[in-house]
Amino acid sequence: HAQRTYILTVGYDETADERGGHDHYAHDARDIERLLETKCAQPVAGAFCLEGTNATLAAFTEKLQLIREGTTNKDLVILFFSVHGETSKEGDFTIELADETLTGKALAEAFDTIRGAVLLMLDTCGAGGMLNHSSNNTNVCVLAGWRADESTAGGARKPLHGFYANGIHAAFSGAADENHDGKLTAGELDVYLRNPKNIRGSKRQTAVSFMPGHMEAIQVAKP
Repeated sequence: HAQRTYILTVGYDETADERGGHDHYAHDARDIERLLETKCAQPVAGAFCLEGTNATLAAFTEKLQLIREGTTNKDLVILFFSVHGETSKEGDFTIELADETLTGKALAEAFDTIRGAVLLMLDTCGAGGMLNHSSNNTNVCVLAGWRADESTAGGARKPLHGFYANGIHAAFSGAADENHDGKLTAGELDVYLRNPKNIRGSKRQTAVSFMPGHMEAIQVAKP
């Protein structure tokens, strides 16, 4: 069959849960999922958003299994995380879901079982630490909004909370289509998101990435 796209976004702010406030991370995940559904280059075969207290490890594992069972080597899987993350002094990356910790190592191992290409976008503290676990994933592109030793930042919703999430929103809405051909490639997305000028409001953001050369030309959206 022709290429299809699967989408899985995850948003959870444990501090908002503790204080009973608004979960901006969950909101960003929901808005990014909706945006991707409308902008994907190929038909969407499945789109899932795990937000707030529903963003559990069990729920994530279940959705990833559904994606794993449905994909072929022609498909594209896009994942976005807006959660608390951390990279240890030893270089181990972890992200905090609503009930348990998901390790970067486990995430990388899970990607090895997915057929097709995987585009992983991380708006988490220490996101660059994921690159320590991805060097053997030949089918995975990692776009990390923050270096391993950096913390995320956000502000008033314009239209999203996270500065990196806003960059992703702008990129998929057309700003990253460098040659204006109506096709957004993984390479164009990578270049756009690594330019600090495109991450509005953040003066201390250093986006990093892991991009296998053969993935640069993959079309990820029709802005």
